[in-house]
Amino acid sequence: MEAVDVIAYKNRWREVERVERIEAQETSIEVRWLQLNSIIGLALALGLFSKNATDQEESVWCRWVDLKHLSGS
Repeated sequence: MEAVDVIAYKNRWREVERVERIEAQETSIEVRWLQLNSIIGLALALGLFSKNATDQEESVWCRWVDLKHLSGS
């Protein structure tokens, strides 16, 4: 890949980023709210969230203990 190609590639992605920023600013609060709720609903349906925050904390601590034992510390 030539330097000119790299520069052109970066410039194209900068333009994409600029257009996405403009589109995001034009998106209404209602649409953003619906999008957020959709993402959270999907995460819940996939079981990515625990129903209880203490369960999540406990699982994190258990993972740290496992990693500590694996590293031999």
